[in-house]
Amino acid sequence: MLLSCNMIPNANIVLVLTGTITPFIHFKVVAKDPHSRLEEYVKSVTWYLKNTPYKVVFCENSGFTNFMQYIIPNFDHCELDKRFEYLTFVSKDYGGGAGAGECDILRRVQKESRLIRNASIIVKCTGRLILTNLTTVMRQLKKSNHSFFAGDYAIDFRSMTTTFFAFTPDLYDALLTIQPLINKDNYIELAIMHFVHSQIRKDPSSVLFFNHPLLISGRSGHYGTVYDTPLWKIPLRYLYRLIRILKWHQIKKIYQKSNDYSQ
Repeated sequence: MLLSCNMIPNANIVLVLTGTITPFIHFKVVAKDPHSRLEEYVKSVTWYLKNTPYKVVFCENSGFTNFMQYIIPNFDHCELDKRFEYLTFVSKDYGGGAGAGECDILRRVQKESRLIRNASIIVKCTGRLILTNLTTVMRQLKKSNHSFFAGDYAIDFRSMTTTFFAFTPDLYDALLTIQPLINKDNYIELAIMHFVHSQIRKDPSSVLFFNHPLLISGRSGHYGTVYDTPLWKIPLRYLYRLIRILKWHQIKKIYQKSNDYSQ
């Protein structure tokens, strides 16, 4: 069961789940079937509503209008109205700029969502994936008393992951300036990295690296990769995270120094 209407903590944290239920023709994705994609989105939204105390906005960009009929039967109407919002529209066809549609979704949420208006922290989540340790990851961010963007580098540290990242609303407009940088040769992961490095130069304290590993469950739509973290792997993931944190501090120092030299 969901928390009752008068017992909703962390009401200022909003999860923004992005999705495309019916992929566009040019999309080079493994998971193409709209029915299976719909099931995965329903599963993900349901999990976040039942297992976290946060508000959830699910915005998809293929114009699918019947999503609520799959969610409403599982929840009390009062609880659902206070904690969940569904937005849908048809995104522009960018012809292969992977991630440009994600920016469209974030822009639409910024413009139309009622739940986002009073948010203090926004967490962008890839809609079909479940971050099973989300509440643990959020403990780090809730301690921050200033503006921030929080994320995670890809394994090779040559781009940022975009499955999950978080930011304060005052950085929303700045984050969306990455959209013109996205094209067939420059995916959103690279554009986000460009944004992160520019933020480090402006204010190093405004960029955070997740202290906890992201324990993800679900299937990637692009490559069809199935994410899962068996219990025996979790200690190894934490050890690896410590190594990645050290690498993150090295990168941060490099971009801080580049800013110092430019001055």
